[in-house]
Amino acid sequence: MEFVDKNVNEILNLELEHSAYEMATVGYFYEKKGNKPKGDPIKVSVTDDCGKPQVHVHLTRTKGKVLSCCLKLDAPEYFDHGVYRDLLTPEQIRLLIEFFNAPSRQPTFNFNGETYKLRTNWDYTVIQWNEENQLNPKVWMKLGRDENGYIIAPPMPDYTKLK
Repeated sequence: MEFVDKNVNEILNLELEHSAYEMATVGYFYEKKGNKPKGDPIKVSVTDDCGKPQVHVHLTRTKGKVLSCCLKLDAPEYFDHGVYRDLLTPEQIRLLIEFFNAPSRQPTFNFNGETYKLRTNWDYTVIQWNEENQLNPKVWMKLGRDENGYIIAPPMPDYTKLK
């Protein structure tokens, strides 16, 4: 997405930067050229801003391009609100799925008085959503734990079918 009006782009960047600081970062992934990272990192984060399970994906590039979208955590659908209206490319979707399936950067997470072991970034995203929305249990995603203490999170939606 490109903007003709530089001022609009600057305002959007400021708004994104401000809102991104209020979000809990799950992690980052990169677009790739061959096997090497290309460009700026794409940030994946969650927040407590509207009570619907969601994950934000954003990237601000120095060349004036901005990516800012929101995906539902419980369905393969975009969640259009605020400045989060962009669509991911098929390659970005593939990389996001790869990111969610990668080993969690945090092996355990304490939530609501209990410690959960985490396997993937998807597990971390779901439990981080609940943590960010701790004061609103109605919007928590259901969690369980197996006999070894690993989180049992809802399955990741098939984001290849995003609509």
